Amino acid sequence: MDDLIPKAEIRDIERKLKEAYRDEEIYWQQKSRKFWLRVMDNILVAQEMFHGLITNRRCNSEFLAFKTDMSKAYDRLEPQRGLRQGDPLSPYLFILCTEVLIANIKKAEREHKVTGISIARSSPTISHLLFADDSLFFCKAEATKCRTVMDIIGNYGRASGQEVNLEKSSIIFGKNVPEDIRSQLKSGSKTKVFSYVKDQLDDRVNGWSAKHLSKGGKEIMIKSVALALPTHVMSCYKLPQELTSKLTSAISTFWWKFNDKARGLHWVAWDKLCKDKSEGGLGFRALEQFNDAMLAKQFWRLIHNPSSLMARVMRGRYFRNKHPLMAKKPNNPSFAWRSIFSTKGLVEQGARWAVGSGCSISVWRDPWLPDIRPRSANGRGRFLLPSLMVNHLINPVTKDWHLPILEEFFDPVDIPLIRSLPVSKTSQPDRLLWHYTK
Repeated sequence: MDDLIPKAEIRDIERKLKEAYRDEEIYWQQKSRKFWLRVMDNILVAQEMFHGLITNRRCNSEFLAFKTDMSKAYDRLEPQRGLRQGDPLSPYLFILCTEVLIANIKKAEREHKVTGISIARSSPTISHLLFADDSLFFCKAEATKCRTVMDIIGNYGRASGQEVNLEKSSIIFGKNVPEDIRSQLKSGSKTKVFSYVKDQLDDRVNGWSAKHLSKGGKEIMIKSVALALPTHVMSCYKLPQELTSKLTSAISTFWWKFNDKARGLHWVAWDKLCKDKSEGGLGFRALEQFNDAMLAKQFWRLIHNPSSLMARVMRGRYFRNKHPLMAKKPNNPSFAWRSIFSTKGLVEQGARWAVGSGCSISVWRDPWLPDIRPRSANGRGRFLLPSLMVNHLINPVTKDWHLPILEEFFDPVDIPLIRSLPVSKTSQPDRLLWHYTK
């Protein structure tokens, strides 16, 4: 029977099966509650999509984005059925109903009624991103496709009892979409964009009465509330130095003032208070360094979670067929990638290769020795065998370090460090770890 089926038809079936598998994978990633809770991933992916609407030649002339806000997302689902406001089942019912919405979007994609956006040839196609009560939908800037998306959203609203809040919903067109079907894109300075962080902090700090709090009470309030407020945004974007200075000033003023009117005298510089208590400080966070640490964590996730949606989008746009640490600064990157990429040097300072098979670790170039700081090996007075890899130092029979080679080529100081490293007996792949993890 197989001989009767043309090879071209078999290849077409294989292609369709691969596409169906890929679509199903993305579908489950975008809809599952596990991935919903990774809000940072969706924020960063959304940033890349919006950046593509401005800079990508194809995206900025053919695509748009819908941002919808569902009124009372957790409390409008079939109240006549007995669910009351605040019912613990409401979030789960919301998730189940939203699965139907996503299924309809994917069905429309399969029928070519809706076309998602892809910012690079190797990046996955994104048709929707979901948050708690907001949703983002991406499609071509064509009347029929837009009508299909709006019909799906409308049908979902009527079936679930939810309503789209038009006042809080918006539409963003690609930069070069013709004037008659797009709105003028507007953008402000980064300081203005993130000014709401400062406003939230001011409202919170000014709402506390300084005269009723001891120094211990202030310390707890600053660490648990004030310094935690900007954590969300600092996990995705590099805040301008002007803004972090204002945030630090507001927190410092609250710490030193003794009543609600006087500003108070700042007896000690704030950077000294940010030192660890063992070093004479109070352990407050230095916001700029904390911002870098949170962004470096996102870079680290790109390395260790390459199959995540965010990593696949970023890889297709910025480091295709490369390791994230091999990425170069591209022309006209998004603000999200500029923010994450700014911590590449920080990640390189603390990353160290753990030896598995040793096949992918360069002896003289890659950091793999556990010194005070991770570093590469030193030779005996001269640079020998530039292409030498770590697996060449391992005895293939005993799966242990080959001592004669070490004594011949390496600085005597490095030999004990090398021999202290465990060698995989099963040739596990080499991996990056954080050198300073205790």
